[in-house]
Amino acid sequence: MAEKQGKMRLITLKHTQFIEMGKDLFDQRVTEFLQRIGEENIISVHPISYQHIDMTTRETVIDYGVVVVYRE
Repeated sequence: MAEKQGKMRLITLKHTQFIEMGKDLFDQRVTEFLQRIGEENIISVHPISYQHIDMTTRETVIDYGVVVVYRE
């Protein structure tokens, strides 16, 4: 009998989500997330780039992140 696999999930982690008190914690937080779900559950990791309006400067900012597809 085939082993039941968990549900496939997707999460988008944006660089701007992980800037705290002026510190860039993106790499650290993505690493923590990947370690938490476990290498055996990671299906794929895809880089992304996106634009948004900075509310302070009202300028368009190009930023980056990753999309992680994994099994839960």
